[in-house]
Amino acid sequence: MEPIESDRPYPSRTGRLPRHLPEVTPQWLTGLLQNRYPGAIVHNFEVVEVLSTHTTKLRLALELNDVALAAGLPNRMCLKSNWSDGIKTGDICEREARF
Repeated sequence: MEPIESDRPYPSRTGRLPRHLPEVTPQWLTGLLQNRYPGAIVHNFEVVEVLSTHTTKLRLALELNDVALAAGLPNRMCLKSNWSDGIKTGDICEREARF
């Protein structure tokens, strides 16, 4: 089932969400954040914690540029999605990330 256009808070986002944890990179996170915060850049991040459950929680310490900091982005974030290998859940990954 295709998402209803109004279900997408950022229709300009073109890429899919990462399906595997190594695909979560500073470049990917920068692109995602720029949908709402143009000019924000994640220069780098450190993985603080990974909680691997059905919906994996990834805690990051971010190195942000001045634009991101001025926009009020925190230097620590928690990303939540289904990055658990072997679980086939279809669109649940996108729903979990939107949470």
